Amino acid sequence: MESQTIDPCSLLGKTLDSIWPIYFPLLVISSPTYLINIASITLLLPSSPSISVILLIIGGLTYPLLFGTQVLYIHRYFTQTSGIREIISQLLEKFVLLILTQIIVYLIVFFGMILLLFPGFYMSVRLFFSLYGTVLESETDGISSSWELTKGHWWSIFFALLSVGFIIAIVSWVLSLFLDPILSGIVSSSSIQQENLLIIQQFFRNFLMHPFAVVYGYLLYMELKEINELNKWYKENN
Repeated sequence: MESQTIDPCSLLGKTLDSIWPIYFPLLVISSPTYLINIASITLLLPSSPSISVILLIIGGLTYPLLFGTQVLYIHRYFTQTSGIREIISQLLEKFVLLILTQIIVYLIVFFGMILLLFPGFYMSVRLFFSLYGTVLESETDGISSSWELTKGHWWSIFFALLSVGFIIAIVSWVLSLFLDPILSGIVSSSSIQQENLLIIQQFFRNFLMHPFAVVYGYLLYMELKEINELNKWYKENN
């Protein structure tokens, strides 16, 4: 049996081939988080810091739910196994679990970064699929699922994520050449400060690129599952 490896180029190709029918729905799903964060940082922070903090907390709590919605929507698109009602039902059942999973992952990676840089990077890769596992797996929690899924694949996952991150950074830079002047013109007549304008521009570019990252992550997750299942079958039959 030949060793199964992750091919970032193949994953990027699959992402580009499949994303367009669901790109705008994914944008709509993710938009509340970005709008809340932009409002809290750029509009309310100088005058109403307490309201800004509350909005940031709300944004942090809604992110796992909206991310889970995106993952289930992508899964539905690729597998045609569930409808909108089923997606909503699954999310309501796992709402608290999604938030707890996100908080635990943040804390683990945060303390890993504080103690020493590499443990933080290591844990971020091992736990990268925690939210994916939370919404797609029923028998195990997302953190355990991600830990088991990434076992023995750390470097290949790291390079796969690094590859897509590099591509997204390049595309984001190209977008900035066209979109930043437009955004500057739109908000030039408002009272938004220059530093806040830069934040808005960065958030907007991240918003446009977010669907690509989520679809790529989903395809990487499914490929890892397939590789692990093939490895398990090979061990059981040899």
